[in-house]
Amino acid sequence: MGIFWSLLMAACFGFSQLSTRKGLVNIAVDQGTFIMIVVSTILMAVPFFWLEGLTLTQNANWVGLAYFISAGLMHFVGGFTLMNLSISTIGAARTGSLIATTPLFATFLAAFALDELINLPLIIGVVVVIGGVRLIATSKTPNPGQPSTATQKPRAAVGITAGNINLLNWAGTSTFGLLAAFSWGVTPVLIKKGLETLPSPVVGVTLSMAAAGIAYALILAFRGRLWPTLACLRQPGGRWQIGAGLLIGLGTLARWLALSFTTAAIVTTLSRGSLLITVGLGGKLLGNDLEPINKRVVWAAVLIVIGASIVVLFGRP
Repeated sequence: MGIFWSLLMAACFGFSQLSTRKGLVNIAVDQGTFIMIVVSTILMAVPFFWLEGLTLTQNANWVGLAYFISAGLMHFVGGFTLMNLSISTIGAARTGSLIATTPLFATFLAAFALDELINLPLIIGVVVVIGGVRLIATSKTPNPGQPSTATQKPRAAVGITAGNINLLNWAGTSTFGLLAAFSWGVTPVLIKKGLETLPSPVVGVTLSMAAAGIAYALILAFRGRLWPTLACLRQPGGRWQIGAGLLIGLGTLARWLALSFTTAAIVTTLSRGSLLITVGLGGKLLGNDLEPINKRVVWAAVLIVIGASIVVLFGRP
């Protein structure tokens, strides 16, 4: 059962990235990210109340809750925004490949925090991953947010604001994806601390999602963009982001179910199967104009999966 839930998780996360790629053609990154977080939080509310999450939360230490809130800000506000910026800039396949480096960051951060030794398999895995990232960084990327000349959208439609165009150009092809992977590498440390006082991962991740949604709503309201974001729900881009949020919620549930049946190393390794969706099906489902895939991208995905698997399975003392 652990293998089944792990593969379902990978499929959900892969298709969510393709749905995000489609949605961010029409709406801004901050709006799309907020919709994803809210929808996935609503979905996670079902197991939250089923597991008596309110009672667990009331009995939890405030320090533990603070760790979960910090994890939500890091993972969903920071990580999701960076992921969506990367998807709108270089596409879902390239972003998915870069996000596959998350285990690398998590392992190094854990080694640093716990004073663990770095062994040879870890070094080999890092070298292989770097080779894959190098291929991504030097591959020809799609024109951000412009599926074709006929349906070309203004550049401001896929960024947070028109003033961020220079930032997107300066950031290059891999910065946002790698920063998202880094933020998701930090998150497990915060979650582990939170679980010391609230021993329910599903309840904890729901609290993290809710905290991220509230933070994003406040940011959008401060900038006068909350009501325009709600209006996006009637647009095609908003509906694609709703689909992405549902897939993320389902994928999160599948991950915790998988972890209840098998080891974290196996679940993390199989999660890289999401690349089979983004790289293998991205061009066919979204079209080569919006999601062009070449041999360099395919080889980059292969190298990153191999390197990340080496790190997860053999790189930890």
